[in-house]
Amino acid sequence: MITSIVILTYNKLKYTKQCIESIRSNTKKGTYELIVVDNCSNDGTKEWLKNQDDIINVFNDKNLGFPKGCNQGIKISTGESVLLFNNAIAGILMMIYI
Repeated sequence: MITSIVILTYNKLKYTKQCIESIRSNTKKGTYELIVVDNCSNDGTKEWLKNQDDIINVFNDKNLGFPKGCNQGIKISTGESVLLFNNAIAGILMMIYI
């Protein structure tokens, strides 16, 4: 079974990297697809994402908000299930963990 992991981003490159690296290192390869919907980041997030071979990217020309971005990711997903994330969740989880 493949899970489509849809991550919404708006800046916060540090959290985006942490979130994606955590998924990569803690989730069995071949069981998920990564879809990132970027809501017009201007902090280097878009450039970093373009260099990631295992990510399906959607780049918006303006910030469309969380619900619309989620719908964009869901629409192109191919997994049997979908998991929605906000890139800032990595920072929140780290604060809870500490």
